[in-house]
Amino acid sequence: MPYLQKIFLRLPYFLRQAAIDLNGRRQRDSRYSAGFKWALRRAEERADWPSWRLQDYAARRLSEHLKLARHSPFWAELFQERCVNPEASDPFAELAKLPVLSKETVRANLGRIASPLFRKSELLSVSTSGTTGSGMTFPETKESEWERWATWWRYRRRLGIGFDTTCALFGGRPIVPIHCEEGSFWHHRAGVNQVLFSSYHVNARNVRAYVDEIRRSGAGWIHGYPSTIALLASLMTEASIPPPECARIITTGAENLTDAMRSKIAKAFGVPVRQHYGLAESTANFSEDRTACMHVDEDFSCVELPQKGDMRSIIGTNWHNPAFPLFRYDSGDICNAESATPTFPEYTGQRTIQGVDGRLEDILLMSDGARIGPFNQIFKSLDRIRMAQIIQTNPGLAEFRIVRESGYGKHDEAKLRREIENHISGKCRFEIVYVDDLPRTARGKLRAVVNEAPPSP
Repeated sequence: MPYLQKIFLRLPYFLRQAAIDLNGRRQRDSRYSAGFKWALRRAEERADWPSWRLQDYAARRLSEHLKLARHSPFWAELFQERCVNPEASDPFAELAKLPVLSKETVRANLGRIASPLFRKSELLSVSTSGTTGSGMTFPETKESEWERWATWWRYRRRLGIGFDTTCALFGGRPIVPIHCEEGSFWHHRAGVNQVLFSSYHVNARNVRAYVDEIRRSGAGWIHGYPSTIALLASLMTEASIPPPECARIITTGAENLTDAMRSKIAKAFGVPVRQHYGLAESTANFSEDRTACMHVDEDFSCVELPQKGDMRSIIGTNWHNPAFPLFRYDSGDICNAESATPTFPEYTGQRTIQGVDGRLEDILLMSDGARIGPFNQIFKSLDRIRMAQIIQTNPGLAEFRIVRESGYGKHDEAKLRREIENHISGKCRFEIVYVDDLPRTARGKLRAVVNEAPPSP
């Protein structure tokens, strides 16, 4: 845990509240400035553009990005090696000459990728979460931050969420000391109309207090990690707690929203549940609309969806951040696409995503060396499982850690065993272990698979 965060958590409640209010006002003044409002207007205009205009816009943005990137030592060297001409009339053909960029390569070349055209004092510092140990910090222009948040707010506004809608936010950063067992497990943040709820204190003892505070705050919008909101929903259903009448919509991000999670949340709250997919690296963005259709935001970045077994990898180019240009960056995430798409789309319309299915790391190593995953479908029809996590320390052996809901019995375990066996086809021995809770990452995320198995020889 960062040093400043440790100090924050040791403060008395009123000083923590003052610090959160100050942070909210600063965020309002920087993130939602006049530049953001301009970017939002432009983003909302682009949402209704015809395909030919979107194609022209994409080509122009990519061409500009290539020209600026040649000042980066890393890209200048790679452009020369791959004979990439930033001045060429077809920027997509030039992009295709470049190799797919891995996170490992980016982390090893942070300084060389950063563009020397920008003063460090004028740039923002962005950190990725590093859920799988691959976190990193890189520079970003203010314009890039405005474009990312404009795209996110375009999605929200189309769902009926306004800037004046109070948001009950379930994020990953601790805002209340972990050992705290009573009192308020939330803070109201001034300036951005949010109530920050601690994700670390959602349990059977506190669930009613959480729902009462959502109701008191009049939050019309609940947003956060789906694993946390699904846990709250399960506890509400178990305790027969009615949903807060003020809530009109729930959105999730940062983690994969499984069908089982969506079902639990919708059952407890009785409102639409919508998913958003975005990256701090700004290389891809997917938005789910009012009809529950998730689509690629084609005007935000150049997204490729190449086949990866039965799934598709999410690879993108962040043409909004010339301070840290990324071309053909492999996010490590995988998804289901509606149909086959060309490597470099012609922007004839928005592509549809059937669902984001986690990360390539969310796999198990079988005894014969095969790799199987993801495992969302195993838990899809098991209503009495609150949370689940798979641990693997050796190939061909896995431990399924299960947090049960009330009413879970032998029939549910038998069904779980059948689902697991059907998925792994006898190629992996497994054990079911029942636990009271599951560990989270430093950012509060719940990893579907914790794979510590040594790589196959």
